[in-house]
Amino acid sequence: VAKAIICNSGNANTCNADGEEVAEKMCQLVADEIGINADDVVVASTGVIGQPLDITPIKDNMKALCESISYENGLDAAEAIMTTDTKVKEVAVQFEIDGCICKMGGIGKGSGMIHPNMATMLIFITTDVNISKELLDEALKEDIKDSFNMISVDGDTSTNDMVTVLANGMAGNKIIDKKDENFEKTKKTFTNVLERLSKIDEAQKKIETLSTDIVSLQSILTDKKSRGIFGEVNLKHILVNVFGEKNDKIYRLQCPLPNGTIADSVLYAPEPLGTIAIDSKFPLENYQMMVDKKLTQTERAMHEKQFKLDVKKHIDAISSKYIIDGVTADQAIMFLPAEAIFAEMNAYHPDLIDYAYKKHVWITSPTTLISTLSVIQMIIKNIERDKYTSIIHDELNKLGLEFSRYKERWDKLAKSIQTVNRDVENVYITTEKISKKFDLINQVEVEKLGDDMNE
Repeated sequence: VAKAIICNSGNANTCNADGEEVAEKMCQLVADEIGINADDVVVASTGVIGQPLDITPIKDNMKALCESISYENGLDAAEAIMTTDTKVKEVAVQFEIDGCICKMGGIGKGSGMIHPNMATMLIFITTDVNISKELLDEALKEDIKDSFNMISVDGDTSTNDMVTVLANGMAGNKIIDKKDENFEKTKKTFTNVLERLSKIDEAQKKIETLSTDIVSLQSILTDKKSRGIFGEVNLKHILVNVFGEKNDKIYRLQCPLPNGTIADSVLYAPEPLGTIAIDSKFPLENYQMMVDKKLTQTERAMHEKQFKLDVKKHIDAISSKYIIDGVTADQAIMFLPAEAIFAEMNAYHPDLIDYAYKKHVWITSPTTLISTLSVIQMIIKNIERDKYTSIIHDELNKLGLEFSRYKERWDKLAKSIQTVNRDVENVYITTEKISKKFDLINQVEVEKLGDDMNE
């Protein structure tokens, strides 16, 4: 059972004659400073292998290091263990056990090393869920099989891979000491954290691949006007593919608005969405510079800051120009015609997404715009279907009413026919009776006349 982790970067402290001795000294330094046993300290190292690790800087700075321990320093730790990693790897989630909010966070590093051809993958997870040591160990080992042990870092092998989890039980939930629903929920959270950490590198590689495509576009889209036309053409292509050519009932291109502005496109979506303006933006220059590995870290950071300012400027422009009270919906869409820029923003600049959200501007890429428009198209078709269904339903109601009238009139006619039929029968009966009377009278009168003559 560990209570602390000490990790250094820059030197892997492996393949050295005194590597184990140095590691034990690092644990003892931590233990002495914070008042625990050295056996309760986990030690990890990442960096160049085969070179002796000088423990002097660690020893001289251990007091300051331990004094700086804080709940707020997770990002600092994630950045400190980076070697050749290009992006910080950190994940934080929360979940509920027995009405108690439990938290779980993880940091990691993993990227190929040049000296020599090896790699180090380190994952440190902390949680406040109250769980027994045995089940915590079992949950972690099961999850590692499906996540951490399946990772390949640049195709390299490693001498120092490690996954460590610390749980302090401070969430306040009843201790998880059996494989019940709470155990499964905790195990599922472990899986989520490990998978997300393990896929950060994969996502970064995809973004870099997309960025390569942007580099090739850079030579073509040399000015803002060219990029503007490129975005508008892409937007038109998507709208035509989803809704069809010249479907003015659903969308219009280069649509003028009452405030004198012209949106690249306006979408006439059904309520509650309503009329939505779509405008294409392509913040390419500073994006290209901030992902250029040939530049220094300082230069890239400067361009990253400017890139964020560019994006916020575009968001502000769309929010102020294309969201018009009483004319459009209270939201608008910013279309980024490059998947790489969209992926970069979502993966590493969530503050830009939050900023856009507050301004009621939804940022889309070609893929996400197609998905959004396809959903709207489906809604429109459903509305049309429901409209015709309503018409058919109304006509059926009218037909039912007419049929009721028909039945009522037929019943009346049937009753009239029955009455006439009874009257005919009665007339027939009366006729028969009269006929019989005449016959009887005729017979009586003849007989009487005969008697009179005889007298």
